[in-house]
Amino acid sequence: MLTNIDNVSLTIHTHFILARTQPIIVNATSEMLTTDILPVAQKLKEQARNLAKEEEAFQVKKRSRHTEGEDGTDIQEVCTIKLLMRLYIFS
Repeated sequence: MLTNIDNVSLTIHTHFILARTQPIIVNATSEMLTTDILPVAQKLKEQARNLAKEEEAFQVKKRSRHTEGEDGTDIQEVCTIKLLMRLYIFS
């Protein structure tokens, strides 16, 4: 079985994901596909969509604020987006 876990060009996040998921995939059975793997994949896909929408809204708000010349609570919003990104990456 070929794996990408030894590939040095991958990011640390990809190595982490591979190290965590590879044993699960190797030991999975066909029954687990419908009961366990697909529901989790659908939840991850939904979370990715929601995060993309939030990030897009943040970028639009950030652009409009810069065109108006208003720099207010930008730091808090950036921290929130960073936290959401970290949660998405490691969930």
